Amino acid sequence: MNAHALTAQALTGALTKIAVGTTVDDVAEWGRSVGQYPHFRSAVYAITGLDAFEPIDKVKARIERMTIREENKRDREHWSYDANRHVALKQMADHIALYESRRAA
Repeated sequence: MNAHALTAQALTGALTKIAVGTTVDDVAEWGRSVGQYPHFRSAVYAITGLDAFEPIDKVKARIERMTIREENKRDREHWSYDANRHVALKQMADHIALYESRRAA
């Protein structure tokens, strides 16, 4: 591989991380600035598997689907229901809602 190919490959990799609109990273930085939920970015990654450059709309949809799935597990008393994961999902959804309400105001 020549130097131009490496540069183009590195540039392509860097540009795939550019997101349009609000990202997880934006919400995490806002939370850190107001002193709320300082580990939001790592919590989103640990629970949903999405990284910091994902659009917040995609993250909200994933959190909503995962919350419904956890509620179904709870209702059926499934062995894999995790109350901590359920609470974490609800806290993430609340944190995003608070960010959006304060941003709109």
